[in-house]
Formats: sequence, structure tokens, C-alpha cells
Amino acid sequence: MLIHELFFNTAAQTPDAPAIEFSGTVTTYYEAAIRVRVLAQTLADTLPAHSRVAVHMRKSDKAVLTLLACLTAGMTYVPIDPRYPPLRLREVVMAASVTALLVDDVSLLSWDEDWLRATGVAVIDVTMTMTDCACKHQSLMMRPEDSAYILFTSGSTGVPKGVIITHANAAAFVGWACRAFDVRPDDRVAVHAQLNFDLPVFDLYVTLAKGGTVVMIDEETTMYPQALFNFLREHRITVLYAVPSALNSLVAKSTLCRDGLPDLRLLLYAGEEYLPGPLRRLVEAIPSARVFNLYGPIETNVVTYLEVRPEHLDMPRVPLGNPVDNVKLVLVDADGCIVQRAGQSVISPTDGEIIVIGECVSPGYLNKPEATEASRLIVNGAMGYRTGDYGSWDDDGTLRFLGRRDSLVKIRGFRVELGDVEAVLVRHPSVVEAVVVACSDLDLMKTLTAFVHAKDKLSAKAVRVWVSHQLPDYMRPAQYVILDTFPRTGTGKIDRRALEVLDGEKS
Repeated sequence: MLIHELFFNTAAQTPDAPAIEFSGTVTTYYEAAIRVRVLAQTLADTLPAHSRVAVHMRKSDKAVLTLLACLTAGMTYVPIDPRYPPLRLREVVMAASVTALLVDDVSLLSWDEDWLRATGVAVIDVTMTMTDCACKHQSLMMRPEDSAYILFTSGSTGVPKGVIITHANAAAFVGWACRAFDVRPDDRVAVHAQLNFDLPVFDLYVTLAKGGTVVMIDEETTMYPQALFNFLREHRITVLYAVPSALNSLVAKSTLCRDGLPDLRLLLYAGEEYLPGPLRRLVEAIPSARVFNLYGPIETNVVTYLEVRPEHLDMPRVPLGNPVDNVKLVLVDADGCIVQRAGQSVISPTDGEIIVIGECVSPGYLNKPEATEASRLIVNGAMGYRTGDYGSWDDDGTLRFLGRRDSLVKIRGFRVELGDVEAVLVRHPSVVEAVVVACSDLDLMKTLTAFVHAKDKLSAKAVRVWVSHQLPDYMRPAQYVILDTFPRTGTGKIDRRALEVLDGEKS
């Protein structure tokens, strides 16, 4: 069953139950279903079948209803964070080739209304159509292989990559999560991450499938740890899914450790590695909650999970855990040969790149066949996705994480290609070369440092301002270093290792 169909099933069974709560307003399942069908009818009447549409909206109840309406109308939605700089917004709109932009606040389009008109992209204000009226719109019959939504992530060439998620991909994840986690009708599930991230797929579709209440956290609240803590406590949140950096901030910069969250019973984290020391402090602050480590890239969503227990906190690294249902994971060497199978007893663990096989795997990147091909690997006749992560199996089938293959890092849970940031830096007319390196801060979270070689007298402040207009905040380097020249290897290439050492000494 498709993920939006699960929502309609719940609405039919418990129409008076609260479905979505935002800013003091509660929408019941009945009300939500009506509004979704009304907007879906409008989209179906206005746009060609199977259109691709951008949802340019802040987190809100209307945004959730709009996503559901897109799926119901047979459209592919592309969620866009309105806070992105204008250049990034235009890049995503162009890369996605959307037919329409769905908004609930026209003032947010100040980034370039003339440009939108020139491209022929229609602007639809959902607040003008999402009204209570009789509407019997039925979901368009969709095939499992049809795209449901596209999530844009960092690209190494400086242009964002759109990851295509099919209805089968989404249903595979949501179906597993519904079985794996006991989300109940009385649960209040917070939506912490932005809607253009993959974490809200759990928050929205699993919750609505199980009859719980989706509680939207406004964007300003998520920026301040104490405000976030107050929200979680006052709204009696029972389920929270967030990235480790946000949870670390709660521990360090709120009264969580003193006051606790007595209603929280389930905490999931993903998006970046959570080292045992900081994780222990979090676990001790929420003794009533079960804590799970979820692992998987956007191209597959979650592929392993682990309930964190005391013994894991004494290890050098928290394990990734065991594969989810209907997912096969293999480790391969540089030649693509399997080096060790789950549960296979070996004298010394053999590491390899983690390859994912199963219905969860995305068909690829939008209009980027070369990138799609590079991400694939055929293993024993099956097509797999190359994660770029290295791991090893324990004898009991538990997967352990060993590190990254390339220059891709996680910043506050978001995936960032260092080359993407470098490509933006060298667009500055005075920048000759740029190198970005990642290091861990005092909280063991990743931060970026940009090394810049300029032809003119360019200040670090000027570069910082330039980047602020080009990239979203999570992709912006924390520090900028202007160099007269870069260290070089014997072959004349920039010596990245020397810059990493310099960054470590500077820190």
C-alpha cells in the first residue's frame, strides 16, 4: 500500500482523532483528509498528470497536507527550504524541472519573481484552494516504480543532485518502520528536521499510518536548544527523531539533564555518527526512553538499526546494527568482490565498502546518468547501491562502521560534498583556488574550514559574506583561512593532507 493510502485508511478508521498539530491549531484526520482531497483535485485540474512540483513552504500543517495532496494527485513533490539563498533555490528549481511552485506565503518568493515568470513555472497558493468543501477526488493509480518525491542533496560539481524516491522505495521504509517501532494512536511525534530532509518521512508517514499525532516544531524553536527543550516538554512529545548534533545541543545548552523529558518513550537518531561519550550523556538524561541508532543514506533511507544498550556505550564506536527487513547488505573490496558475509566467523574482521541491495534503493539521480551509474555496483547478479561507507561484520551479524570512502561528510545530519562547497568558493571573482577540509569540534561534531588562495587582497570576512549568499547555513565553513599559496605534493597537486594538519594545529 502506498504511503498516502495508509493515511486515508487511518482517516477512515479514526476520523475524529488529532492528525496534525501546529502553532496551537489541531487538525483531525477527517479534516486533513478533506483538505488533502480538495487540494489534490485542484492540482489534478490545473497541472498535467504526473507533474513534478516544488513545495516551497516552511514547516507547518499546510505543508504536510500539501505533500499528501501531491501524492494523492499523482504528482512528484520536491520539498524546498525557503531559507535557502536565492542562487541555491534557482538551482534546485531548474535541476528539478518543476511545472509549478506550491506556496502558502507569496512573500517568500521575493528571491526572484521575474525569474520564475521567465521560466514558465506556475505559482499556486495552496491557502486559496485548501478549503472545506465536498470533494470526492480519488488517488490516481500509481505504479510502485513511479516517483513519489525527490530530495536534493549536495553534489560534488557544485550543482545539487536530486535523489529520486519511488512509491516502492517509500513504502518499503514506512512499512518496515511501522513494524519495527511501536508508534501508537496516543503518541505525539515531533517533526524536528526540515521537510527537504529524509527524517520527516518517518515523522509524517509512519505516524499518520499508525494514527498518532504529528506535532510540527516551528523553525525558530529548533534553532535554540532551551526553546526546543521547552517545546518537547510542554507539548508532551513521546517520539523524537533527530540528528546527533541537535541532540548534543539539547544536552549541553538546555536544562534537559536537570529536568528530563518524562513523556519521551522513543528517541531515534540518524544522519551522522554519534560517538559513545556524548551519546552516554544523552541516554542518562532520558532514562525512560528507548534509543535507536538508524543508518542509511538518502538514496536508501534506513538500512540498519540498533537499540542502544549500556554495552554499546563502552565501545570505541556505536555499531550500526542489523539490516532492516527486505534489505541485503554486503561488504566488498576495491574489485567489487564480497569480503565477508553477515554472521560469517573469521579470525580477524575484514572491512569493505557497504553495498545496499533491495526495494529501498533509489533508481538514481534526476537527469544525472553518470552519477547514477557511478553509484551502482552489481553483486552476484543484483544491482546494489555503493554507500561510500566502510564497515565490518561481527560474528552475530551486527554491522560496524569504520569510516568514509571519499570527501563526503555529514554536517548536523545533512550530507555535504566538500567539492560542492569548494565549487562555490571558486566562483568568487578574486578566488584562484579553494580547499575545504572537515574536522571535529570539541563536541566531536564535524565542522568545515575553507582555505582560500586569492589573486587580490581578500579578507576572510568578505569570503564569509560571499558564501552566505550562495549556500545554506549547514554547508557554510565555520572558519576561513586566506593563504598566499597552497602546499603542493611532488606532482604539483594541492597537498590536502598538509592542509588537514594545518587545520588541526589551528584548532
